[in-house]
Amino acid sequence: MRKIAGILIFITLTIQSASSVELSLSLDGDWKFADKSLKSMGEWDVLPVPASWNTFTEYADYIGDAWYERTFTVPRSWKGKRIYLKFDAVYDIADVWCNGEYLGQHTGGYTPFEFDVTEVVDQGKEAELLVKVNNEHVVGAWFQWGGINRSVSLFAKEELRIIRQKIEPILDLETGTTQLRLVVTVENRSNEAASVQLEADIEELPDVSLRLRGRVESGEQVELSQQVTLNTEQTRLWHFDDPQLYHLQTTLYSDDESIDYLADRFGIRSIVVKPDGLYLNGEKVRLMGYNRVHDHRAYGNTEPLHLVRSDIDMMKRSGANFSRIMHAPSAPELLDYCDEVGYLLWCEIPMWQPVYRVPMGSREDAKKSLQSYPGTALREMIQRDWNHPSIIGWSPGNELRQEASYYVEEMRPFVLNLDSTRLYANIHDQGFSNDSKGGWKGVDAHSVDVMLINKYGKHDTKINNVLSHHEKVPQLPIFYSEFGETRSESLNHMVEYRSLWERLGKEEYVIGGAHWTFNDYRSLWTRSPTPHSQNRDWGAVDIWRNPKTLYYHFAEIQQPVRSIDIEQTGKTATVSIVPRGRLEIPSFTLRDYSWTYELLDEEGRVLEGQLRRLDTIEPDSEAVVNTINWETESAKELVVSLVSKIGYTVAERRYDLIGGEYLSLPSFPAAENPEVRKVLPLDRSFMVGVTSLDGDTGLEVRYGTASGRLDQVVSAPVRGGIRVRGLENGRQYFGQIRRIEANGLGPWSPEFQVVPDGGLVPSAPEIFGVVLGESQKAVRFKADEKVSAYRVALSSGEVVSIEFSNPGLLIVPLAAESVAAVGEYGVSEFSKL
Repeated sequence: MRKIAGILIFITLTIQSASSVELSLSLDGDWKFADKSLKSMGEWDVLPVPASWNTFTEYADYIGDAWYERTFTVPRSWKGKRIYLKFDAVYDIADVWCNGEYLGQHTGGYTPFEFDVTEVVDQGKEAELLVKVNNEHVVGAWFQWGGINRSVSLFAKEELRIIRQKIEPILDLETGTTQLRLVVTVENRSNEAASVQLEADIEELPDVSLRLRGRVESGEQVELSQQVTLNTEQTRLWHFDDPQLYHLQTTLYSDDESIDYLADRFGIRSIVVKPDGLYLNGEKVRLMGYNRVHDHRAYGNTEPLHLVRSDIDMMKRSGANFSRIMHAPSAPELLDYCDEVGYLLWCEIPMWQPVYRVPMGSREDAKKSLQSYPGTALREMIQRDWNHPSIIGWSPGNELRQEASYYVEEMRPFVLNLDSTRLYANIHDQGFSNDSKGGWKGVDAHSVDVMLINKYGKHDTKINNVLSHHEKVPQLPIFYSEFGETRSESLNHMVEYRSLWERLGKEEYVIGGAHWTFNDYRSLWTRSPTPHSQNRDWGAVDIWRNPKTLYYHFAEIQQPVRSIDIEQTGKTATVSIVPRGRLEIPSFTLRDYSWTYELLDEEGRVLEGQLRRLDTIEPDSEAVVNTINWETESAKELVVSLVSKIGYTVAERRYDLIGGEYLSLPSFPAAENPEVRKVLPLDRSFMVGVTSLDGDTGLEVRYGTASGRLDQVVSAPVRGGIRVRGLENGRQYFGQIRRIEANGLGPWSPEFQVVPDGGLVPSAPEIFGVVLGESQKAVRFKADEKVSAYRVALSSGEVVSIEFSNPGLLIVPLAAESVAAVGEYGVSEFSKL
C-alpha cells in the first residue's frame, strides 16, 4: 500500500493470510442441493456456493437439514502432495463425506475448517463430495442463514507446511520504536523429523528480515519465534484516520528449498484503557459507531465485497469509527477492509443470554466450556483474526445469563494466552460489580478491561445507568456497546439522540457508543414483536440499505466537528468549521483533513468550487474561518464538505442559496401499496423487496421480456422479499409485484425493469462535477450499487486504484483525467472528469 496525497491507492492487492495456494482448486459454483423434502424423493435442485439457501424463494423459511453434493477431480500434477479440503464457513453444523468416507463434523457457522483428504482421493480421478448442513441453532434475534456461506477449496501442500503465523508489534510510545515478534506454527506430516528454516520479509521495510530455525518431529506442530526492533523511521502508526499497513511474508525452507509461504498484513498501534477513557497511540479518543448485523435478504450472510465496503463506507461517512460490530466472527473481507480504511473493532463469538450449546450454570461448567464449543469458537476466531490491527479486543459473549461472571472469569486467561496484545471484556446489559460472587446480574469487573454495556429505553435511563456504573466501578471507562430507543421500518423513522450524547460527553470516562443497529436484519424472533416483513427494524438503514432519516441524524451528531456554519451575503459566504471540545463525543484530533465548497445547480451539477487543506484541528481549539466568493449566477445550493485524510466525506452542510437557509434532514413520501423498497438484479435472477403488512400470507410477481406482456408468474408464501430465478443474464425483464393479503390479492405495483447482472461489468460512473485543490481533485459522482473500487487514469498514462465503494466525494490525484468503476465481474468504461 502507498499513499498519494493522503488517499488510499492500492496498486496490487495482497490477500490477508494468503498462503502458497498455487496448487489450489476452487469448488465454488453450482452444487446439487436438496432439502428434506427433495431428499426424501431422491431429487436435487441446483444452488450456487457460496450462498444461503434461505435467499431463494423455494427455501426462504426452511430450517433443518439440507444436503449439498458435487464432484471434483484432483489434478494429476498434485501427485505426492498432501491434499486438503477447506470450508471457509458453513452455517451452522456441517457433516462432510468424501467418496463415501465420513471426514468429520464442524460446529459454528462463521469460522473456517479443513480436512486432510489425501488418503480418500486419487489424482486424476473424479471424487464425490457430500455435505449435510443444519441451520436449526439460532443465537439472539438474527436469522440463521443456512448453507455453505463462504468459499470451498481444495489445495495441495508438502508434508511440511506453515499452519499459521502471529505478528505481534508492541509500540513503545516513549521511544517511538516497535518490538516486532513473529510466531510461526509449522506442521510435519511426514514419517521423519525435519529441520526447518523460515525467512520473513516485510515489503515496506526491505532492510528488515527475521530468520527462524527449528526441528519438527514427525506428526507434530511446533511454534518458532523471533523478535526484531523497528526504529522510529521504520515505525509508522495505524490509526482510524491513517491506517498504515505492512505486508509480511514468511517462507518455509527444507534443505534450502522453498516449500511453503504465508503472507499477512499487520499494523502498529497502541491501545490503552485508563479510568478516563480509551487511548490510541497515546491520544485520548472518544468515538461512535454502529452494530452491523451480517445480513441481507439477497445475500444472507455471505458478505459480497461490494456490500461489506459500502456498509463500512456509509458507517465511516456518518462518523462511525469503533464498535463491537456483531455477535459473531465477521467475514475476512470485512476485517480486511476495516484494516484498510480504519475502523476499530471488538470481536465476539455467538454466546447470548441463555442460548448456549453447553451447560453454563456453575463454575465447573464454565471451566469445561474451555474445551467445548465456546472455547473452540474463541480459539478459531482469535487464531484466524489476530493479525488485524482494526481488532482491539475480544469478547466471550453478549448479555450473558446463568453464571456469566464465572464464564467471563474463566475465559479471560484462556483468551489472553492466545493473544495477550488485546483487551478483553464481555458485553453486558445487567451490570458489572467490584464484588461479584457469581451470577449473571453482576459480572466481576476485575475480569474485564473496560465496561461494555447495553441499554435501551429513554435517555434518562441510559444516563443514570452510566452514572451508577461509574459510581460502582470508577476504575474502568465505559463504552455503550449497544443503545437504542424505538424502531420502525419507515424510512421517515427518527429518534433524537443529540441530547443524549451531549450529556454523556460531559462524563470524561465515557468512550462513546454504538447504535443497535446500522441495518435492519431478517428475524424470526417473537419475544418482542418483529414486523410482518420479518425485518427486525432497529437500523439506521433498512435491510436493502436505503437510509432512514435516522441515518442522516447520526451523520450530523457524529461528525468530527461540532458544526459547519455558513453566513451568506450575495455571492460571498463565510464558512466556519467549529471544532469539538474534549467533553464532547466524538472527540479526537483531526490531522491532514481537507474541506470543499461546491456551488450546485438545480440538477445537482457542480458549477464551481474548490478543495482546500486544513491545518491540524485539536479539541477545544478555535474555529477555522474562511471566506469564499463565486461568480456563477445559476447556483441554487452551496455544499460544504469535510474530508478525512484517507478520503471520506465525514461531514456535509447544505445551504439553500435562494431561501437563505440550511437544508433540513431528508424526508420520504408516504408508502404506496405495495411499498416496493428494492428491485435488485442478481446472477440469473432478481429479487424484489416489499413491505409486508399484518395478515399478509405471501407475495406474487408477474414478469416477462416485454413491457406490458408479463406472462410468467411466481407466487409464494414469503414475506419481505421474493426472488425470481432461472433467468438470462444481460437480458431486460419487466415485472410487477403485489401482496397476497389475508382476504385476497392487493393491487399490482407500477411496472419495473431489471437486468440480471451475473457476469456483467458495472456502468460507468456518472460525473456531476469536479473541484480542484493544490494536489488533488474532488469528484461529485454517482456509481452503481455493486461497485467495490475505482480505477483512475492519470495524464501520464498510469492507472491507479482507489479501494472505496461509497466514500462520498471521490478524492483523486490532480493529474486524474477519467475514472471507471470496479465490480465483481470487471471494470466499467471510463468517464471523463
